[in-house]
Amino acid sequence: MALARSDPALEVLELAPLSDQGVAAFLRSSATDPTGCFARACRAATGGNPFLLGQLAAALREGGVPFTVEGASRVTSVTPPEIARAVRGVLARLDPHAVALARAVAVLGDDVPLDEAATLAGLEREAASEAADRLARARLLDDSRPLRFAHPILQEAAHATLSGADREREHRRAAELLAARGAPPERQALHLLVVEPIGSEPVVATLRAAARLASDRGALEPAVTMLRRALVEPPPEADRFDVLMELADVEFATARDAAAAEHCDQAWALVPDPPSRVRALYQRRLVLDPGSGLGETLSQRMTEAFTELADAEQFSRLRLIEMALLHYLGASNTNDASPLLEEVSELPGDTPEEARVLITSLFWAFRSGATAAEIAEIAGRAARQAGELIALDTYVSPSDFIVVALRWADRLDLAERVASRALEQARRRGSMPSFARAAVHLAAVRRRRGQLNEAEADARIAIGATEGLGVLMATGLLASILLDSWRWWAWEL
Repeated sequence: MALARSDPALEVLELAPLSDQGVAAFLRSSATDPTGCFARACRAATGGNPFLLGQLAAALREGGVPFTVEGASRVTSVTPPEIARAVRGVLARLDPHAVALARAVAVLGDDVPLDEAATLAGLEREAASEAADRLARARLLDDSRPLRFAHPILQEAAHATLSGADREREHRRAAELLAARGAPPERQALHLLVVEPIGSEPVVATLRAAARLASDRGALEPAVTMLRRALVEPPPEADRFDVLMELADVEFATARDAAAAEHCDQAWALVPDPPSRVRALYQRRLVLDPGSGLGETLSQRMTEAFTELADAEQFSRLRLIEMALLHYLGASNTNDASPLLEEVSELPGDTPEEARVLITSLFWAFRSGATAAEIAEIAGRAARQAGELIALDTYVSPSDFIVVALRWADRLDLAERVASRALEQARRRGSMPSFARAAVHLAAVRRRRGQLNEAEADARIAIGATEGLGVLMATGLLASILLDSWRWWAWEL
């Protein structure tokens, strides 16, 4: 091949890569009908190169990966044996500098600055630049800066040439290099996720920081992965409680109820100080599994916490009052609730904690037959903190109850603003449970306005968003809609 390429009498024709449609047709030729998403993932992995595509398709079939939307996420995790052997063969013909650089880029990922890859490979910049040129001529890397493999599947194959011990060592070195260069925590975390736990405090701190950033931009699934990895590092004893609670937060937001409840229980048992125990109990009460026994012990735990808390601990006291009022509501315990209701009746709603207690007091106001004006006044005070409550994006958002109360009291403009803000926040964060709830409440407000077409559209969006979140949530949301208007009974669902 090299001799043929060097013959000046021969014209070398470079075949254009296959298009998305060409890739789909190629995959269909193997008697499999791929989805468009799957075909695009295969093209992205192979660049449309027919040889790479054929090897990838064979490996995917061998691995039982469906040619569907679900299978698309697994495309880049498969390294076809023939491609791995071909990459090993190319590297075997190259010099040690080129091999070291190729493996450094395989570890660091796409768009790697030359000096970063050179440092990981242990090369001077000039030597690394020359090695990159040789790798480009061998068609492993693109002929460009920053460095990247010609196709993602080649990167996976080059990465696979490293032994398990080498991968461990190089990814740990990569994380240390990125930390020294001040790279974002999320870049460092990608490497820390694939190294063995050693009880490193800096590793835990980096994973927690990366999880916070991911959660803030709506990437809740990566946040769960990072915090679970931080938990097994493990964190220092002084930090374990906070890691458990941070993990429970994102697990609630992604409808992992059982896991979140377990981590809250672990946190409760871990710490002796009352404020921390209140925090764990407060989060745990969101998933009150009747079979867990928590319902039977909740009153006792709250009583202990009330006794242990100093009067100055207003934050924790408000949380306890909120839990107690809800607990007494279920038990119809008016005698124990009355002093607490009197204590919180004049709260102005200046903090999210005050707003939460006001929302809880709304349930008692409804039960006692309060007027619409009285309900609207309490809900209006709580609505002052609607933005803060929505930003917290807990699995059961207090802002939901603000909207319900305002809607019931015909404060529809304010109710719609709160619901719309919650919907937008959930969309940005990518939290499907929160998005579905907000859409339900927006539908209910618009139905009350008489905007039936808009309400129906919002409700259908909510039902669509509950797919895959479990029968209970889907049923609950559907019931919330159906019970609110006879019109929805006529739907063909």
